[in-house]
Amino acid sequence: MTTTAAGAPGQVLHVEDVTPSLRILRVGRPGGLTFAAGQYVKMGLAGLRLGSFSIASAPHETFLEFCIERIAGGRLTPRLFAVGVGDHLEVSDRAKGRLRLHPAARQHLLVGTVTGIAPLRSLVRDALHRGMRTRITVLHGASHHDELPYREEFEDLAAANEHITYRPTISRRGEGRNATWTGATGRVDPLALDVAASMDPDTTHVIATGNSGMVANVRTALGAKGFPVATEAFD
Repeated sequence: MTTTAAGAPGQVLHVEDVTPSLRILRVGRPGGLTFAAGQYVKMGLAGLRLGSFSIASAPHETFLEFCIERIAGGRLTPRLFAVGVGDHLEVSDRAKGRLRLHPAARQHLLVGTVTGIAPLRSLVRDALHRGMRTRITVLHGASHHDELPYREEFEDLAAANEHITYRPTISRRGEGRNATWTGATGRVDPLALDVAASMDPDTTHVIATGNSGMVANVRTALGAKGFPVATEAFD
């Protein structure tokens, strides 16, 4: 992990390699950029077509943070794994996306896989900054326990805020890579159905982000039960 305190718009300020295929990048925020929690921007390298990446930081923060996954043979993400602190990225000054926490909802069920946690982190950090007291349950799924970026941060947030719950789960319990894992096992979409069974569709808003299969399963199953479901697929 390497960090620098401040930098110009688009300058890489911080690099954290979560795994060989997962990386967190913090970059200087373009001066003209305003965004709402849960949105995404175009980001990448000069000379390459920019990609869409959800913002993991909150709107009140002076930098932008991204959680990216290396796509083998991809056009852009392998190049993003070669940048270091001080390098420059191209970042659009226009944000897009409609994921939002609903002020009228009494509780929110946020479901993400791997890097799908990025917009959910932005939403939670923004809610805490603005003093929202809606109950928030965050479910985070991955194949392996080291593919749960921000897990320790969410565990700390849940411990410090009684209205926030964080439940990570892994789907490949039998693999040696997960030998030290003592938490929940199984896919996150059936976990979402189990958790939602105790929630009221009339007062709960659901957001599912990440793997398209998970997103489709949550949207179909919980939508059929009357829950409003907002989604964003990452693959």
